[in-house]
Amino acid sequence: MENVELYHHGILGQKWGRRQGPPYPIPDSNHSESEKKNNWKRSLHNKNYKQLNSDVEGLASLLRAKGYNNKSLSDSELQSALEKGIDIKGGKILKGSLATRVTSEDETLDDRRKYVSVLKGDSETYVEIADDLTKNYDPDKPNKVDTYKFSKDVKVAGSKEVFDYLVKEYGDTKVKDFYKSNITSDDLRNLADFVDHRTFNNQRAQETAKYVSDGKDMLRNLANENLFRDTKTSSKTYDHFSKQGYDAILDIEDYIQGFTNYPLIILNPSNSMEKVDSKTTFDWWKTRNQ
Repeated sequence: MENVELYHHGILGQKWGRRQGPPYPIPDSNHSESEKKNNWKRSLHNKNYKQLNSDVEGLASLLRAKGYNNKSLSDSELQSALEKGIDIKGGKILKGSLATRVTSEDETLDDRRKYVSVLKGDSETYVEIADDLTKNYDPDKPNKVDTYKFSKDVKVAGSKEVFDYLVKEYGDTKVKDFYKSNITSDDLRNLADFVDHRTFNNQRAQETAKYVSDGKDMLRNLANENLFRDTKTSSKTYDHFSKQGYDAILDIEDYIQGFTNYPLIILNPSNSMEKVDSKTTFDWWKTRNQ
């Protein structure tokens, strides 16, 4: 059989190591005025996000239909919380309900924000994390669990309210594109859990899974930066929700990671709760197990 060989000698005028034009990166100055006017950078980034968002929405719908809710509270758990004065769906905590906070200090109750738990599972998770950290880094300084009682009905800004504000005020193009996907934060928690525990062979499925994981990380980083790290933007954010009549907001950085279900940030503790108990974590566990 006769051997056939194919030779490629390049393109006339093209120099070795240089690629000419789209879809390869080229200097801004090489783009036409019409491309610059039409925001060419944004259009290049956005060329796939509509399809990806559609795939994410479809997967979220499928998981809901199949009852996949590893990272969502069940109806019985929501009802149990409601019986204790914690109306998660309604965004309200009734006067007299209890909250816990893990600390290593003798804290006073003032207008400084406090991070608290109102669900049993969340409280236990934070105590376990704090005890593990203390065991590894500061074993001579035991943690305590402070218990608070709400002195008024507390209005809570949920994940949608908080994310809507943060994305609008501080989100970049990628975050805003991802947030256009028509899914709830509960959907995203379940989606992230689903894709994190599976291997996908189909390229489109792999792209969707990566988009979900990247989107979760982008929203978590957005929350971390603008609720905790940057004091200027965090103060602006807390002031915004206080002016809207909220007493607390969901701690969406911990929430979006999926290891707690209703972690809260109390905006002005001295106006909404009082300390009723304080125990070492060891004693607190004993009372929990009785």
